[in-house]
Amino acid sequence: MVILTDLSEVLIQGITGLEQLVAARYGKTPAERVELMGRFATRRLWIKDDFLNLMRGRITEDAYWHKFFAYNKWPFSIDEIEALFSENLKITIPGTLDLYRRIVRHPRSVNSGRGEDDYVEGAPQFILVSDHIAERLNELKLYHPDVFKLMSDEYWSCDMGCVKNDEDFFPNVLHDIDISSSNVLVIDDNRDNLQSAARIDIHGILFHNATQLETVLREAYGFEFAPTLSSSPTSPSSPTPPSSPTGPATITEFGPALTQ
Repeated sequence: MVILTDLSEVLIQGITGLEQLVAARYGKTPAERVELMGRFATRRLWIKDDFLNLMRGRITEDAYWHKFFAYNKWPFSIDEIEALFSENLKITIPGTLDLYRRIVRHPRSVNSGRGEDDYVEGAPQFILVSDHIAERLNELKLYHPDVFKLMSDEYWSCDMGCVKNDEDFFPNVLHDIDISSSNVLVIDDNRDNLQSAARIDIHGILFHNATQLETVLREAYGFEFAPTLSSSPTSPSSPTPPSSPTGPATITEFGPALTQ
């Protein structure tokens, strides 16, 4: 099985949370911090199309921030917001990378049975699929080398010219790696991206946190995990054999797969 994993908000912070850093750095009072967070979030929504084109590699990050700053007065400069963005990108999402490393057994496909021959010992193949900014790729690899060591391949929206919610993204990835959708599982925090994958029969898990993800992988798909460092030294955790997801591609959130 191949796991297509998102990066931002699954393994590391992306632009989400930047408004909190802005408010903490430049808001002098609680009221100012709330106002700054609201204005920052609202401005991002107003120029959503520019942000998507930034992810597609059609405009530069500097051009995006110039558009962000247009017609608005902010208590910081473009250089300062780009520096804060760098600080945000250094933050990891707790537990996800460790969870991926602890997989010791996984099903051959999302539709396979649950007999002994339907399992594969060891970890699945991880491939990164990320909507991100061209100018930030080297920085990300510098901040998070362990994440990139785990990945057998990487697909970036800025290189492909399309984001995950565009109709071409996932078909192009599957064609490139030459694999059936039944052997692929995508993990993402964005439901729209998962629905885009489901259109070509890729099953997906809507990510909330590492604990929820482990529960879904174990209960809905039959993954097995080595214990965490804080666990007692027992045998790897084994799932109760689940029913295989069948029929149309599903998006799983908290338990067994729910057809969307």
